Amino acid sequence: GAGVVIGLIDEEGMARSAENKIKIARRAYKQATQFGLPAHDIFFDPLALPISTGIEEDRKNADETIKAVAQIRAEMPDSNIILGVSNISFGFESRGESRSELCLSSRRGRSWNEFRDRQRFEDTPAQPL
Repeated sequence: GAGVVIGLIDEEGMARSAENKIKIARRAYKQATQFGLPAHDIFFDPLALPISTGIEEDRKNADETIKAVAQIRAEMPDSNIILGVSNISFGFESRGESRSELCLSSRRGRSWNEFRDRQRFEDTPAQPL
């Protein structure tokens, strides 16, 4: 069979708060399972948004995404989560620490099965810490 990826976006746009991400996930989960899609074939993308834009409200984006991941895991444990975390470090120097930190800090309950960072670190010049 095939799975479906559900981005946590609705008629009002990309969900920023954990509360809105969960609201969209619940609605999508209900509709998908009512149409006969097994929960294990549902992949939620809670949309990691930048934290380094200089806009005060954006500083909460990573925390809201991590909260949403934990809540989705608690409420819909048979579903899956995918998350592209390259956006989280938009505007940072070209280093992978921020993306790796997000992945490691979000280990709540069930472990993440896989984490891939497509950035090629050998192409990034070394910078002193």
